[in-house]
Amino acid sequence: MDSLKAVYKILKVLESAMDYEEFDSDLISPETLGITKERRDNLLIDMQEKGYIKGLNIKKYIRGGAVIIPPIKPEITIDGIDFLHNNSTMKKIDDALQGFIGSAVTAFGSTFKG
Repeated sequence: MDSLKAVYKILKVLESAMDYEEFDSDLISPETLGITKERRDNLLIDMQEKGYIKGLNIKKYIRGGAVIIPPIKPEITIDGIDFLHNNSTMKKIDDALQGFIGSAVTAFGSTFKG
């Protein structure tokens, strides 16, 4: 469930970031999400491959695996917004994490430049 919570938090932060010119990647840092960097990066890569986000520069290796090349500046897509608002699992996580995004945006509000 930690991975699904992280996906929810990422998509919710990226949706909020649509209202600002610049995005602070600290809002989706492994520390902020409470997961490892490897898990966060794997989730971001998978989310981009599924079309929920865009804007990552991903390097894939012939022998398997992939890494994200900085800077990490993802953007949510229409499919990501639809998934965030219409997926039943995301709705359950939203109920469980009520208030997380509002407090995160308030805490990091100065990092958004608008």
